[in-house]
Amino acid sequence: MVGPKKSGIDGYKDWLTDNLISRGVGMVMRTFLIVIFFLAICFFLIFVIGALIFWLGMPLLVILSFLNIFAG
Repeated sequence: MVGPKKSGIDGYKDWLTDNLISRGVGMVMRTFLIVIFFLAICFFLIFVIGALIFWLGMPLLVILSFLNIFAG
């Protein structure tokens, strides 16, 4: 947020207020994005671990299902 710079104490006060508000909004947005990114990474990691377990377990399930069909 940039506006024309005024002279005097009022100009400095307006510049400081605008600067602090802009930095505050930026800080909140960056913090929010970091938290959302961290949650997305956690959910993705849980999904990948589950998919890996499923992928590695599929041959065992096929073998067990054939044994169940023919043996039992």
